[in-house]
Amino acid sequence: LPAGFWSISLAGASMIVAYGVMRSDPVLILGQSVGLVAYSRNLYLSLVPKPFRLMKRYLPYLFALITLLPVIWLRDLTPGNELRYLAIADEALRRGTWFTFTLDGAPYADKPPLYFWLLMAVRWLTGSFPLHLFPLVSLAASFAVIGTLSRWSADEGMAPHLRRTSVWIMLVCGLFTGAAIFVRMDMLMCLFITLALRSFWLIVGVTEGGRSTG
Repeated sequence: LPAGFWSISLAGASMIVAYGVMRSDPVLILGQSVGLVAYSRNLYLSLVPKPFRLMKRYLPYLFALITLLPVIWLRDLTPGNELRYLAIADEALRRGTWFTFTLDGAPYADKPPLYFWLLMAVRWLTGSFPLHLFPLVSLAASFAVIGTLSRWSADEGMAPHLRRTSVWIMLVCGLFTGAAIFVRMDMLMCLFITLALRSFWLIVGVTEGGRSTG
């Protein structure tokens, strides 16, 4: 299996362990800790042939996790936006509506439904709102944006050191990292726009010189 599979498994198990610690649930902690060990081992074995190159590639993401996770864990959610989105998702679950959303009984159509579906799914699966896990959706989307752009620039022939520099520039940009730690639709929309532009580029087949190949 590819390293990406074990990376996703490791991230998922880490979130469940963090949730178990927050809930003081020894079953979740012990059960997923076994998976953490197994996933870490498998990820290490899959990366052994090329550790140094991959370490340089993933170092910015590791740096972002180390610096942003404490911020996500310690900060309070904003009542004007984040808590309002949670209230809308909770109200939709109580009313049994997945396609029409309301806030205190009044129709709410200001945002696309995808983010509310994600919030509702977590609420339905866990039975509660683990407030410090929801920002991880935005953080994961931000990593996907950076990874997509990095892969795109690599396909276009950008030098590796320039790609690494561009990754660092995005991760230290206050506006980008700020959107990556809030319970908002912004970073998901950024990801969709990036993927749409990438798909359009591949379909059209524009070369470096601007000549269409398709």
